[in-house]
Amino acid sequence: MKFYLCLVFRMIDIEKLNKKLNYIGVDIDNNNIYELLFRYFQARGMFPDSHIDVEVSSSGKGFHIIIYKENTILENIFYRALLNDDDRRLILSLRKLYMNNNMPYFDLIFNKKGGKETIKINLEKILSDYKEDVDYIKERWGTNEALDRIRELSKKIEKYIPVKSVWTTCIKFEGEELKEKIEKVCEDIYLKDESFKYRIFPDYQTKSGYQLVIFSPNMDIAHKRGLLFVKKYFKEVEGLGYWVRKV
Repeated sequence: MKFYLCLVFRMIDIEKLNKKLNYIGVDIDNNNIYELLFRYFQARGMFPDSHIDVEVSSSGKGFHIIIYKENTILENIFYRALLNDDDRRLILSLRKLYMNNNMPYFDLIFNKKGGKETIKINLEKILSDYKEDVDYIKERWGTNEALDRIRELSKKIEKYIPVKSVWTTCIKFEGEELKEKIEKVCEDIYLKDESFKYRIFPDYQTKSGYQLVIFSPNMDIAHKRGLLFVKKYFKEVEGLGYWVRKV
């Protein structure tokens, strides 16, 4: 990400970064309701006076958070990174800006893909029935107690969120060098196939470990992707394995 930022800032007219936008779009590329709630509370705390829309993506396997606030392209980059917008989406925005300083759409978030439209969620209304949980989270924001309460709240509201089940391929590994190699392979696959969705999380059970999680529409694809990583892309890594599960 630092490479793309430095490259883009060197190659464009700095005044273009002051171009005005009217919203900040955040793409959550998985259907984890805990992550949706965490980012929503974060956005609400950052922009208490702004209208915020929440949508289920057209695939039914992710979310959009759209904050209606005037901002510049430079501010947009900062806010999206702070709200942990999908890395690949942010990189693609920067690449497009690098290729065309006058690009009409920098923060592009689709409300329709493959003939399917996004589904709006009135999250504010849903949360109004859980005022005690919401107040507790706001009062203790930034603490482990708040995170635990978000987990509890996510289970309470999941029945109101129309998301689809997905299969995950999970691969545990250790070391920064291997992490960089896996990130490069994942980025290359995504640029050729936008259906390839993944995340790399710290593995808190080890000091230097990580877990690659790949999201797939069915069990067969989940297994095929796992085999590709452990038997082809990283067959030289001893002891590397994978498992799949439905979420």
